[in-house]
Amino acid sequence: MRRRPFGRRSGVLGAWTLVLLAACSAAALPGTSPPPSFTLALNPASLSVQQGGQGQTTLTLTPQGGFTGTVDLSLVGAPEGVSLSPTSLQVTGTEPVSQALTLTVASAVPPGTYALEVRGTSGSLTREADLTLTVSAPPPPPAPSFNLSLNPSLSLQQGGQAQVTLTVTPENGFTGTVDLSLVGAPSGVSLSPTSVGVPGPGPVNRTLTLTVASSVNPGTYALRVRGTSGSLVREVDLTLTVNAPPPSPSFALALDPTSLSVQQGDQGQVTLTLTPQNGFTGTVALSLVNGQDQVPQGLSLSSTSVQVTGSSPVNQALTLTASSTTPTGTYRIKVRGTAGSLTKEADLTLTVNASAPVRTWVYQLTGYPSSGLAALGKTGADLFVVDLTKDGQTPWRLEDLAPLGGRPVLAYLEVGGLEDYRVEYPLVRQQAPDLLLNPVPGWPGERYVRYWDERWWTLVLKPRLDKALAAGFRGVYLDLVDAYEGIDLSLVPGETRERLAGRMVDLLRRVRAYTQGVRPGFWVFPQNAPELRTRPGYLEAVDGIGLEELFFYATDKPCTDPGCRERLEHARAIRDAGKLVLTVDYATLPQNVQAACQKARAEGFVPYVTTVGLDRISPPCP
Repeated sequence: MRRRPFGRRSGVLGAWTLVLLAACSAAALPGTSPPPSFTLALNPASLSVQQGGQGQTTLTLTPQGGFTGTVDLSLVGAPEGVSLSPTSLQVTGTEPVSQALTLTVASAVPPGTYALEVRGTSGSLTREADLTLTVSAPPPPPAPSFNLSLNPSLSLQQGGQAQVTLTVTPENGFTGTVDLSLVGAPSGVSLSPTSVGVPGPGPVNRTLTLTVASSVNPGTYALRVRGTSGSLVREVDLTLTVNAPPPSPSFALALDPTSLSVQQGDQGQVTLTLTPQNGFTGTVALSLVNGQDQVPQGLSLSSTSVQVTGSSPVNQALTLTASSTTPTGTYRIKVRGTAGSLTKEADLTLTVNASAPVRTWVYQLTGYPSSGLAALGKTGADLFVVDLTKDGQTPWRLEDLAPLGGRPVLAYLEVGGLEDYRVEYPLVRQQAPDLLLNPVPGWPGERYVRYWDERWWTLVLKPRLDKALAAGFRGVYLDLVDAYEGIDLSLVPGETRERLAGRMVDLLRRVRAYTQGVRPGFWVFPQNAPELRTRPGYLEAVDGIGLEELFFYATDKPCTDPGCRERLEHARAIRDAGKLVLTVDYATLPQNVQAACQKARAEGFVPYVTTVGLDRISPPCP
């Protein structure tokens, strides 16, 4: 048999060959790798998104058969307005690839549920995963509103005010006026302001003032600050504590003693105790006012104010001076203290006695016993002259003068010279040494001074006068008034004796004016230089004069020269001018002591005879 030519069956064989090849390409033969591919999965597989919103799901792409490459992503079955992002995914290895997918839903997409598919395409490969999308309409926007906030507690006193900051926070586009009020407030509590404007989206802070009337009872009140705008009402809690006000600052006055006796033309002292209360500080003005009786004419008070700086009681000595014309009698009056609207008073019983004439006096400058001035008081003299200080350093105090029984005491001090043992001497040597001039003859350690220099007043004389005033002296007894006669003119070029004498009168007038300004009725007694009486202003500046050695020089030497007679004539003129003339002669012989006393008495003077050292107490003249 002849074989068919191979070529005749080639058509059939060719067809089978194609089938086999196609099968081989469609499915791997056992023992061969599957073709590259991938699968898709979504988590979650359903989304709910509002119109105009977005939603997310996670796509997991699992490569198979060595698949790599770019997979394009798209939505299938999506209505217009729904979009997907991203739109591709890159696969580079064998591990599953996860990708967040964002679905954006336009506001025009109708609400409803949509069955979609997320399709992945790579070349001829196409895979899909189901996705259910629910589109809903957005909720309506919230209505405009506001919130209130503030510090939740406030304390204030009856009759007072306090402030708190209220914050109004607008919400959802609120603007407008919020009316404010208090809820739960007792009568007498008010709020200001009563409205606040909100112009924009930012919070508005407003200071609220709460005023509490004095009639509101102390206590704690649970209040609410209410804000109202149309139908909107918001409230915030506020705890209000009302306290009783503390007692007002004040003071109390007390006097010790509460009764005082003075003579006409003399003075006395009481101690005022001012006790501050409730934090009082400041200046209290003092005055004498009518009590059951009227304040007598000619009675004055030297201390016119007292300063209170702390919480402790303040003690201040008050000096009451009766003029020589103050009517005698007993007066029930008051010491008044005034500070602003505060007025307090303390009762004082004052007895004014007729003044006793000065007939005797005692003059002692050194040698005071440790017991102080008690021995002087026992002499029974009517007037005393003692040094301003106990020892040139320490001034006498008010209580030191008490043993003299309220009788007038004059403080001795120099106005025309300075001794080197005085407390002021180092100060002058350091700050103004040119004030010191030539020595005073016969008195070692003592020098004349430029008594007309302002520095002398500031450094020495004014402080001395202040000490005398503070200690309760009745006046001052001024020595070295005759310094103008002893100053070496070569040390003060341009000066003359005449000019220096005028300067001394000017100084006496200044002493008078200053002390009268502090304590009316304060006495000024110069010692010696009676010839100054002829100068204008001298007699008006002094209350009397002390004259040394008018009848006897130290010691036991009769004064008979023309200068003595001239000084006696001046003394008589001063006496005739109504001034008190005190004489001190230095004698120890009994007949001379008696003669000096008798001569002075015969002239209407007040005599005293002692030793030139003035360091002991001699018996007053009978």
